[in-house]
Amino acid sequence: MVAAENFWGSIAQQLGGTRVEVASIIDNPNTDPHAYEPTAANARTLATARLAIVNGVGYDAWASKILDANPVDGRVVLSVGKLVGASAGANPHRWYSPPDVERVIARLSADYQRLDAGHAAYYAAQRRAFERRGLAQYRGLIAQIRSRYAGVPVGASESIFAPLAGALGLRLLTPGRFL
Repeated sequence: MVAAENFWGSIAQQLGGTRVEVASIIDNPNTDPHAYEPTAANARTLATARLAIVNGVGYDAWASKILDANPVDGRVVLSVGKLVGASAGANPHRWYSPPDVERVIARLSADYQRLDAGHAAYYAAQRRAFERRGLAQYRGLIAQIRSRYAGVPVGASESIFAPLAGALGLRLLTPGRFL
């Protein structure tokens, strides 16, 4: 399994457990996926993947180009942007949207079960465990912030915060409307 970015790769590894080996192409937080230049080794890793996850929405166009140039029968490509219905020009930072993350989790779990049907129960158990541990804490923090700060106006200089602001119940101020 190959993920273009490690934030999706981390989720994929937790859902796949010991039955899945995930390679994340971009695993350094200081790397800008918009400007990333894949290596030949990156291209080979993506080209031979049975399951690939890309962010889409223009964030990692290089990954989709590599996959499109190297079709493989039976390969599953999960484009997060397509999954969540984010059209060209939309905010590509989908990992900041809790509902989008939930949809990715559901799809990855289903893809694992379909690709390795003999171990479907294992993947279902991995998802339940992930939801009980990691996601429970994530959801709890969101609920705590929402409960305490719902409706509070906040400003952000980057679009990356917009999906999370909504989930937290914060009122994101638009430029020109700051206090």
